[in-house]
Amino acid sequence: NMPLNGRSFQALIDLTPGNVTAHTYYSGIGQFSVNGQRTDSNYFSIDGVSANVGITQGSNIYLAAAGAGAAQATSNNGGYNNMVSVDSLQEYKIQTSTFAPEYGRTPGAQLSIATRSGTNNFHGVLFEYLRNEALDSRDYFARAGDLPKPAEKQNDFGGTFGGPILQNKLFFFFSYEGLRLRVPFTRTEYVPGLDVRAAAIPAVAPLLNAYPLPTGPNYPGLDYAPAVLTVSNPSTLNATSLKLDYTVNSKLSLFIRGNYGPSNGQQH
Repeated sequence: NMPLNGRSFQALIDLTPGNVTAHTYYSGIGQFSVNGQRTDSNYFSIDGVSANVGITQGSNIYLAAAGAGAAQATSNNGGYNNMVSVDSLQEYKIQTSTFAPEYGRTPGAQLSIATRSGTNNFHGVLFEYLRNEALDSRDYFARAGDLPKPAEKQNDFGGTFGGPILQNKLFFFFSYEGLRLRVPFTRTEYVPGLDVRAAAIPAVAPLLNAYPLPTGPNYPGLDYAPAVLTVSNPSTLNATSLKLDYTVNSKLSLFIRGNYGPSNGQQH
């Protein structure tokens, strides 16, 4: 019931004692570190099933995070809404030390997530979280270069619906969340100068002209110049889940849950 910026419970993890937010770098994944442990030492489970996946570092030089071989199955944005949407989240618990024997596998935080189930009544929720550049100012470097404001759009939408299939016996709970995100960036690149483009032979000129035009003069004694650019990084997420619960008797119940959360993004 707490308001969450970006519709993710990640912000609540930062409130845990002993937790430190860790940035991604060339030899290690990001996310968070608990009590000095590595960021790949945290173990996630959803309804008792592991939510960690194998990882690779992409380099044989630095073992780093690939040594443990597992990390939480985040989206390409680093978010958790591909694993479970906030509206289908029943509760989550994070333990950082002295946890029971039922937890383990890694020495870091143990984060267990329980998802919602259907009941004897039909219930549903629709939501839309919107943010765009209309109320945001231009980046400092964009203003200094008199560049246009890059697009910033965040549309997070979806809903849940649950209810009975057989009264008191069989229930379903469906969840969908879609994210359409464009994150603005202002950055300086090095591109061929105007004099180099003008002097290029016909075979090379198209390659040089494929670069953006410079926004300033050449660096002293060099053939390239700075280009201050504004771009927007687009990414998309579609996360769908369906949970079925069956009550055998007062002491035994069964459930099955399927989750599909593909995401794609592009980096400039």
